[in-house]
Amino acid sequence: MGSTKYKEWQYFLLSIRAESDVDHIDEVTWKQAVSNALRKSHGLFGEQIELYWLKIDNKRAIIKCGFADKDILKTALATYISSTELVGSPLVITMEQEASQLNNLFLPEDDKLWFNKIVEIENGD
Repeated sequence: MGSTKYKEWQYFLLSIRAESDVDHIDEVTWKQAVSNALRKSHGLFGEQIELYWLKIDNKRAIIKCGFADKDILKTALATYISSTELVGSPLVITMEQEASQLNNLFLPEDDKLWFNKIVEIENGD
């Protein structure tokens, strides 16, 4: 009799863009934008989901959340457009990829070095 492995995490490759030309999105802005999206869509409950930032690289980020919370995160990000308070123009976050295993995300060759390191660290858990 086979066993079914419980999916603990869901991984997301996100991108962020501003309505105006913004050269760099820092870590604080990323975290605030996602937090604002969760709060706006789901109130305090949304802000309390288990969410980990694995990599922030300017306008892209890799995060993981608990598998049970993935739909909360997805609806929050899909429906959110920020105000101008974070970078002077509205921000939109796009879910580029989603996977139940980190190594199933596909990144460009230029990013393979740091991505492989993150996969190695995650698999060590």
